[in-house]
Amino acid sequence: MSEQLSGSSLPMLTFFVPVRHPSSAKIKTNALKSGKWIEYFIYFRLPLKVWFKSNDFLMTISELAKTFEVKPSTLRFYERIGLLAPPGRVAGRRRYDQAAKTRLAFILSARDSGFTLAEIKGLISASLRGISPKRLWPGAAQAKRLRIEKEIERLRRVQRSLERKAGCRCKTLKECEGKLARERVGL
Repeated sequence: MSEQLSGSSLPMLTFFVPVRHPSSAKIKTNALKSGKWIEYFIYFRLPLKVWFKSNDFLMTISELAKTFEVKPSTLRFYERIGLLAPPGRVAGRRRYDQAAKTRLAFILSARDSGFTLAEIKGLISASLRGISPKRLWPGAAQAKRLRIEKEIERLRRVQRSLERKAGCRCKTLKECEGKLARERVGL
């Protein structure tokens, strides 16, 4: 039985539940007494709200990949290495919820900031253990910044070396080898 509750947009579900007690129980009710048992019904009225799994934010792997401009294989890889939780499936197809969308945004943002997938996994693991992002990020960002500064210096050395090589005027490989050996170790 279903009826509309006045002033409510939700329908009400009405049902009766049969209850049996031993006739020796001291129950004050207008219940049926049949031998050793007292039988009566409890009347319930509950608001009815229909919820379908499809009411949630669900995207296929292709839709989620397109949203973030990555390949579906990237999402499957992230699942395999534990960065993304395995999604639920509807009719055998992956369906990603809002939590997967926000986790993927976090992963891609951290990746764009230069963090490796292993470092991102470490950040996620620490966060799941209860360490807040405001405690995680400063140390992680500082360590990453120092590694990037070292890498920039290395790349500058590479750039200078390439500029010298681009200006090479050697006529033979032997001449070039000798010149580079002198530069490198002072021969």
